[in-house]
Amino acid sequence: MPENKSITLYTEGRHPKDVLRSFCHELVHHAQNLRGDLDENDNDPQYAQNNKHLRKMECEAYLKGNIALRDWEDSKKNKDGSNT
Repeated sequence: MPENKSITLYTEGRHPKDVLRSFCHELVHHAQNLRGDLDENDNDPQYAQNNKHLRKMECEAYLKGNIALRDWEDSKKNKDGSNT
């Protein structure tokens, strides 16, 4: 919710990894909002396909959110010596 600077995650029935991935993705959107990059209001349900700027914001959130989770997960694997 950009207007009140909050993130809400729905977790019921989801794998913890999926929840963490969503959280990382939404944290990137939060940072975008704080930078002022989400001032553009687009009510189009396909905004990520039809709005070039918001498409760029989604790409950044997917890339940075996923790599942040990957880096965190890899750091945990390396810390305890496991590969799972």
